[in-house]
Amino acid sequence: MESIYDDATRSYDDVQSEAVRKNYVCGDLAEETRLPRELIERLHEMWARRERTFFTSVAEDGTISPDDLAELIRSLKIHSDLLCRSISRVISAGAPIGFAQFVRGYGWLHARTLREALPFAFKVFDLDGDGKLKTDEFGAVLDASLTLNDLDPTAIKKVRRQPPSP
Repeated sequence: MESIYDDATRSYDDVQSEAVRKNYVCGDLAEETRLPRELIERLHEMWARRERTFFTSVAEDGTISPDDLAELIRSLKIHSDLLCRSISRVISAGAPIGFAQFVRGYGWLHARTLREALPFAFKVFDLDGDGKLKTDEFGAVLDASLTLNDLDPTAIKKVRRQPPSP
C-alpha cells in the first residue's frame, strides 16, 4: 500500500517508522493549514481506518476520488450538488487525492480570514475553471449558497436582472 500522505511525505521518505512519519506530516499540515494538530491527527486516524461515515470510500492506495470527495462534502451538510461538485473540483483538481490534500482542502473550507477565504471561494464560484467569474456562474453558486442557508434567492435574482446603472 502506498503512503496515505501523498506529496506531504516527500521530505520524509527516509523515515522508517510510520508513527514518526505521521507525527512529522501532521505537524507540517497543522502549520501549513493552521488547523489544530489534534484535529489533523484524528482525521488521519479516521482516514487510515476508513471510518464511517466520512472515509469509507478511501481506496486501498490511500486516495479518494473526486466523486467520492463530493459525497463526503455532502455528508458535511452541504446539500447542494452544485456546491459539492465545485468544492470537490477545486480541492482535487479532478484527480484522486491523498490525505494531505484532503487536509489542505478542509483548511480552505475553514479559512479564518477573508484574505484566506477569497481565493478558494473564487475557484468554487468559477464553475468552468477558466479563471473568470461570469454572471451565470456567480448567480448559480449564489443561489445554491442562499438555498443552503435557508434563504430565499428571489430578491437576489431580481437585483441580478436589473440593468447596470450608467
